[in-house]
Amino acid sequence: MAVKRGTTPIYTLNVGGKSLKRCKVFVTFEQDGKTITKTGDDIDVENKVDESGEPLSVISVSLTQSDTLGFDTGVARVQVNWIDYLGNRGETDIETINFEPTLLDEVIRYE
Repeated sequence: MAVKRGTTPIYTLNVGGKSLKRCKVFVTFEQDGKTITKTGDDIDVENKVDESGEPLSVISVSLTQSDTLGFDTGVARVQVNWIDYLGNRGETDIETINFEPTLLDEVIRYE
C-alpha cells in the first residue's frame, strides 16, 4: 500500500490465525532509524474469520500529518506486535509500506 506524505490515512493490516481483540496491540513503522509506534486509541482491532473459518484480526491504524511527514519518500517497514493478559507475546512478519511525495511538505490546519 502507498501512503501520501502529509495526509491522515487509516492504514489497515490483516493478521491471520489469531484473535487480537483482547490483546494490547502495537503497530510500528520504521524507516532508516525513524520509528513510530501506535497503540491504544490510534488502533482499532476487528475480529473476523477468513474464507476457511480461521480467525482474522483486521487492524486499522490512524496516522497523523506529522506521522506521515516524519518519513522520507520511499519504502518503510511495518510490523504488528501484541501481548495478551497472560503475558504471551507475538508478532507478524515485517511488511513494507511506500510513502509517496507531496508538494506541500508541512502540516496544514483548517482554521
